[in-house]
Amino acid sequence: MTWQYAVGFTVLPHIGGFAGGVITRREVPTWYASLNKPSWRPPNKAFPVVWTTLYTGMGYASYLVWKDLGGFNEKSLVPLGLYGTQLALNWAWTPIFFGAHKIKWAFVELLFLYGAAAATTVSYYSVNRTASLLMVPYLAWLSLAASLNYRIWKDNPDADSKKN
Repeated sequence: MTWQYAVGFTVLPHIGGFAGGVITRREVPTWYASLNKPSWRPPNKAFPVVWTTLYTGMGYASYLVWKDLGGFNEKSLVPLGLYGTQLALNWAWTPIFFGAHKIKWAFVELLFLYGAAAATTVSYYSVNRTASLLMVPYLAWLSLAASLNYRIWKDNPDADSKKN
């Protein structure tokens, strides 16, 4: 029965990622293409590959913590609660940025997301070091995402005030 839990925890983050992808695919060729973006941004085709990898890693990390703490109980409340918080914040970013075209608010939301993801990573360390290490690439990508979001916000001062 353990493998079903591993699969479930690993797949869970992809649900919001898939839903966000619907919004993103609609907006990338239109609104996003019209924005000024820095030359160092990753190519659009990299994002689905990177997010698939990151969602898989964070999902499996949550499974390891859940398993090592004996399931959902008092001991797992903080690490898995932080995980759920950062996952909800992760899923919320796409509708804010791509759906509502609120670049500044997406950046602010991303700062909260980074804090929650960092807290999740730290809380995992004492439970399962592998789980904590699986979150490190995610933190690195969020650093890049925050830099990119900030630069797009600053390079497109009028983009927040109008919805296409």
